[in-house]
Amino acid sequence: MNEFNDFGESFYSVDEVTDMISDLIEGDPYLDGIWVIGEVANSKLSKNTLYFNLVGESSRLPCVLFGAGNFKLVDGEIVSVYGSIRVYKKGGRYNFHVKNVERTGTYGMKSIEFTKLYQKLLKEGVLNRPKRTLGDFPYRIGLIVSKRSAAFFDILKTFKTSGYYFEIEVFDTFVQGEKAPEELVKAFEDASKSELDAVIVARGGGSKDELWTFNDEAVVRAATKLPHYLITGIGHEIDSVILDMVADERAHTPTAAAEVITSKQKEFVEKIMESIGRIHNSVSRIFEEFQDELKTEIERISERVEEVLKDYENRLRSMGKNLKVHLNLMSERVASVFRSIEGRSPEKVLKMGYSMVLKDGDFVKSISQIEKGDRLKIILKDGIVEVTADEIVGNTEET
Repeated sequence: MNEFNDFGESFYSVDEVTDMISDLIEGDPYLDGIWVIGEVANSKLSKNTLYFNLVGESSRLPCVLFGAGNFKLVDGEIVSVYGSIRVYKKGGRYNFHVKNVERTGTYGMKSIEFTKLYQKLLKEGVLNRPKRTLGDFPYRIGLIVSKRSAAFFDILKTFKTSGYYFEIEVFDTFVQGEKAPEELVKAFEDASKSELDAVIVARGGGSKDELWTFNDEAVVRAATKLPHYLITGIGHEIDSVILDMVADERAHTPTAAAEVITSKQKEFVEKIMESIGRIHNSVSRIFEEFQDELKTEIERISERVEEVLKDYENRLRSMGKNLKVHLNLMSERVASVFRSIEGRSPEKVLKMGYSMVLKDGDFVKSISQIEKGDRLKIILKDGIVEVTADEIVGNTEET
């Protein structure tokens, strides 16, 4: 007692209180050098030291065996241990320091209950029912979990960091304690009424006692009635409960349970991308083949057009030659015609000694056009003579 308050009451330090507790416990002859019998739970060997709990009907006693070597205990077996109660001051708790262990060859009630329920469900075929298949793209997910647990936040984090799309429906429940079985049954019933692609039941690591709720028969049977794909993520990889056995898939942690869903979505997206890639490659290949065929066809048409053009060019050249020949012939014929016409021109006729007679500016072709006394013009090669018709000799009635 080092200090006093305003009312004269004394204060004790934490160390002083802990020392007093240690003196009381370790100085009690009824807690020193005693035998204790109980069921082993949470046995763990670490660095030559064996840690385990002895479980009774409503309590547990933490035990430690130093220098255990390779000595191990099996959870569920009944053992007698000899030792003394000691206070672990730094941790503020007490332990039973074991000096000797004797196996009884029997197992505790929880182990017996576990085996009995396992055999019963096995006989009914509950544990052998076909496992369902998870859909290609599960996104409507039900979570049967305590919203106050680390498991809940681990699952949400896994979904969020995956980058995929999810619709989450949470069925908040206790996952240990007296109320847990009843709440879990209700959670399964509520989840059965929702439109979901999968349901995850999750709880973080704990002792066998803390996980015992998931061995409850009512909980297990409620899970078998769930119409959705069921994934369990209870405890750690080494933990096993009957609920794991009726689930469609068991994951070793809550995070791993969430990864079952995210990996399925990832697989689906990869398949879609792979299909898109194949379609793209097919379209590209078809387009390339079309381009090649089009190029070949264009080259073929070009060659054909070139052949046709050359053929037309040759024909035109031939036609040009023929046209030139015809033109020459026509030129000769026209010249001949002109020569013939020129040979028959009035000038040529006059030069040959012929003459032309005009009456009133019109050529006279017959004496029937002339009457006695008409004034006429006679055209000769070298001039014109004007005369008067004094006499007309011939048949004047001819035309």
